[in-house]
Amino acid sequence: MNSTLTSPLASEGQGWLFADGWVALAHPDPYRVDWLTPAGEWIRGAPLPVIPTDVSLEEQCLAISRRAPDADCDPDRYPDWPSQVPPFAMVLDQGWISPGGTALQPGPHGLLLIRRTPTTEGPETRYDVVDRSGSLRGAILMPEGGTIVGFGRESLYAVQKDEMDLLTLSRHPWPVQFGSD
Repeated sequence: MNSTLTSPLASEGQGWLFADGWVALAHPDPYRVDWLTPAGEWIRGAPLPVIPTDVSLEEQCLAISRRAPDADCDPDRYPDWPSQVPPFAMVLDQGWISPGGTALQPGPHGLLLIRRTPTTEGPETRYDVVDRSGSLRGAILMPEGGTIVGFGRESLYAVQKDEMDLLTLSRHPWPVQFGSD
């Protein structure tokens, strides 16, 4: 049986519907976020900063290991590698998919969190924080094995996977520099 595997760095535009009716659309090239208001008006975001990283063999091996930690580095098994690491990918990471199956997460106060693609130069789990004008407000760095799974008015909830694949849920205060109600 033949099967086609998708490149671990596959990326395409992704969207998220917020509970208040706003829709965020994240675009990988150029990296930006557009918003659709509940009234049907578009807010076009300006391109967001991204450091271009060429897809080298080392980047391919990192992407494969994040998808399947015990797999051999065999980039030829995966077709259609991009020439540059995308700002965000489809987020299948170490055997589990992020909530919603995308790189996007809603945050408190109408903010959008975008899980960035790790690189050999920046291997940490990083979420860009984007407001409803499409502007970058900052970034949240997570410890290795951590992913954001939800939020409250003043908190983020994260799951941490340890070396035994045990999951721990934790609550963290929402960073004050990103605002509050």
